Amino acid sequence: MGHLYFSAGPQTGQTVPLKGTLTIGRSPGNLICLPDSRASRKHARIFEKGSSWWIEDLGSANGTYIGTQRLSPNTPANLPGNSDVTICSSTFRIVLDESESTLEKTAPQMAGVITGEEQSKPEVSLTMDASRNLMEISESEKKSEKGLNDAIRRLQAMVQVSVDLGGVSARHEILEKVMERIFDVFPVADRAFVLLRHPHTGEMLPAAGRKRKAEESADETFAISRTIIKAVTQNRQSMLSSDAMTDQRFGAQQSIANLQIRSMMCAPFLCKDELIGVISVDSMSCLQAFDENDLAMLTGIASQAAIAIKNSDLYERVEEEAEKRTLLSRYMSPDIVSGVLDGTVPLELGGKKAHGTVFFCDILGFTRLSETMEAENVIDRLNRCFQLTTNVITKRKGTVHKFGGDAIMAFWNVMFDDPEHEKNALLAGIDMQKAIWLFDMEMQKEGNPPIYLGVGCNTGSFAAGNIGGEGVMEYTVIGDNVNLAQRIESKAGRWQVLISESTFGTIRSDISAVALPQVLLKGKSQPINIYSIRAVRESDHCMRMAIPARILDAKRKPAGSAMIVGMENNELLVQTGMDIDMQDSASLRVFTKDTRANPVMILELNLPEFSSARHIIGIVQSVETETFPTEHKLVHLRNLQASDDTLTILQPGGLLNSEKTWDQMPRN
Repeated sequence: MGHLYFSAGPQTGQTVPLKGTLTIGRSPGNLICLPDSRASRKHARIFEKGSSWWIEDLGSANGTYIGTQRLSPNTPANLPGNSDVTICSSTFRIVLDESESTLEKTAPQMAGVITGEEQSKPEVSLTMDASRNLMEISESEKKSEKGLNDAIRRLQAMVQVSVDLGGVSARHEILEKVMERIFDVFPVADRAFVLLRHPHTGEMLPAAGRKRKAEESADETFAISRTIIKAVTQNRQSMLSSDAMTDQRFGAQQSIANLQIRSMMCAPFLCKDELIGVISVDSMSCLQAFDENDLAMLTGIASQAAIAIKNSDLYERVEEEAEKRTLLSRYMSPDIVSGVLDGTVPLELGGKKAHGTVFFCDILGFTRLSETMEAENVIDRLNRCFQLTTNVITKRKGTVHKFGGDAIMAFWNVMFDDPEHEKNALLAGIDMQKAIWLFDMEMQKEGNPPIYLGVGCNTGSFAAGNIGGEGVMEYTVIGDNVNLAQRIESKAGRWQVLISESTFGTIRSDISAVALPQVLLKGKSQPINIYSIRAVRESDHCMRMAIPARILDAKRKPAGSAMIVGMENNELLVQTGMDIDMQDSASLRVFTKDTRANPVMILELNLPEFSSARHIIGIVQSVETETFPTEHKLVHLRNLQASDDTLTILQPGGLLNSEKTWDQMPRN
């Protein structure tokens, strides 16, 4: 049938059988994965149509080329045999003739012919152990000035090659650097050729070749004996022939004589005991030949190149694993992916007892809202919302477990230890409500209705582990305390974060809350206590909040909406979409009183737990402009005043009692 042969790029020397449809791109999900950041995730595809092969660019950013012609996106083009296709740094061609000679003529820059077996086996006359440590000066070299000078020259060449390859990670760039250094180190070298071992078949395939005289035809063949390759690779020895035309070891090898090769060297690419490939260097000069010191230098250069190629392969594998991890993380929580890969999460069915905090959040009324929206818009809205909320959970050390329609389930202190799992779960709930408030501001600018979240948490013991079958399993948490968290969330209304008594009791001094009426939930024989969290202490001088409010003007008329997001160093932080500028008296006129030099902001808190409106008044200390995720103002208020006990909900340890029954606090 044929195959693809890569002649340039990270996969130089590799072959891929032509079969079915081959997708090409950066994503590991493609049959041909290109480890190149410039390649699109799904870049192109190759497929058979009739008796011909076709290629189609899938709308990539950097294009697909046949020769120098860029393909039109999403327009299949016929792909003749032996046509060069370039995608970013990779070049390959379709080889329809599977004969050995066709494959071997596809090496970059210089074609190559590997001849068949000779009738007589070569007799080793001058070889060198390629596994020898050539970075050391031997005792024999130390005994003469020439030996010492030759050793120093060899070490200098090896160090220079090591420096050249130090900042290079792509295989084809490594080979280019090696070729450049070969002609610098060996002035009499006319040609150099590299074969790399196929990782699966073990076959030696052309990977790079170069001639000193650039004006010579790049298509001229460069012969190398299979017997030489076999001797070098099997014995792990470098080989030198001072006059290949008369060397009796190659007596039956006509290709060498035909090309007038007077001197040649061949050395294996060895990294420890692993054979990666071979390099051959020859000279057609009858006046000068390579010597033993040249062979030592070539062996040392090959050793450095082998290490660089091995590191390049490992680097590519790391990138592939990182890409796979990223891909898996889109379907599972990053914590679970990491646990599976590092062995923390067992892959067998079963589980263990865990103690942690379980978290549920739900978009209120989304089912009714989605009835008026197109399916694509529903998915888009959910994805944009979940992007914000999942980032909040992971930032607060939580594990996103699953999505259930418009709901999210997460947990803390299961995948890794978290001594503050209760606080981190509640901070995630508060941060999530703040993020959704800004998200709604963006939605309304686009002409879309806002959405609202309800959050519920519970702390306790439950089972954690794999459930399902051997073929399909899921890591999950199950138990009564998990169910209770979900049922608490089902009672949450707009902007509320509700928690159980078990969660409240452990961090009571770090939060402010409103005690709600006891309620009987499904699965419980007795009513339970539930608390609405209004602030969580993050540090000694910082409280995080998510309290919606309205800004009132001097006549106590609504002027705009706001969200109280925290208290830092005795200043209340308020986000608003209103255009407030401390330098513009017009924008502050609704807050200014004649008796005060500084503008005053009046906030009416939107607390569904209370029957009467509660107010906070503060002097505007400063106003900042923030732009993420949409432009808004952050107002700093000081000298806070409020009637009754309203300021209690701004203080750690603060607790008020709700004035309403559950029937008076509708979920939506």
